[in-house]
Amino acid sequence: MTMKKNISIQTGKGPFWLNRLEQRMPDAIRKLEIYILLRLTAKACRQKAPSIRGMTGRESLAIYQTFTAEILAGPDTAELRACRRAMYQKAWRTGRMLALLPGLRQDAAKKRLIRLLYRNIGIILEDQSLSSPGTNSRSRLRGVKLSGPDYEKQADQEVWNIHIPRCSFSRCYTPRTCYVMSGFDAGIICGIFGGGSLRFSRRITEGHPSCKAAYTYPRQPGLKIPESDMQEVMK
Repeated sequence: MTMKKNISIQTGKGPFWLNRLEQRMPDAIRKLEIYILLRLTAKACRQKAPSIRGMTGRESLAIYQTFTAEILAGPDTAELRACRRAMYQKAWRTGRMLALLPGLRQDAAKKRLIRLLYRNIGIILEDQSLSSPGTNSRSRLRGVKLSGPDYEKQADQEVWNIHIPRCSFSRCYTPRTCYVMSGFDAGIICGIFGGGSLRFSRRITEGHPSCKAAYTYPRQPGLKIPESDMQEVMK
């Protein structure tokens, strides 16, 4: 009698499904993510979502980029601010649902999921690990300078410094559009972790070679949407 060998293809610690998706992302799942983004964004901004029926993931992403660039164009208005707030709220709830997936108890697994979600839409998230003399933790929390370890521990909160060297949306977004859409970024990340705030210090759409941001969150996350984050999640 022959014995079957137990073959593991895990790429690291964490849930099996996450390891598999990191190795190979089916186009159907990528398209599902874009479909959800389309529906949530359209509802938040009270617009009709375009159809992506019969399209590939790549084609669907192009539709989403064009759709958001068009509906969020123009000067800062009360309507755009309301749209940004609604995107944060809807993304937060989506993040809380994603946090219920098995195997996401550890922060490292949550960060991997976030990177994977963003990779699906052409955005590369990297940990910021370069240190710079004279940059203290207080300045990092204000988003003035982002340097030092990618994962810092404060007395009652922790900081994840994020570097984004490539963003597929930067080709069609203005700085204003990027700012409005960042409400969605803050909502999904804060939702997955259960609290906190996300602040950018620079953006590709402003002429920088990459984006830099700091996500700060409490060690004991709460499930209520932080009111201050809904009002202004970025600076």
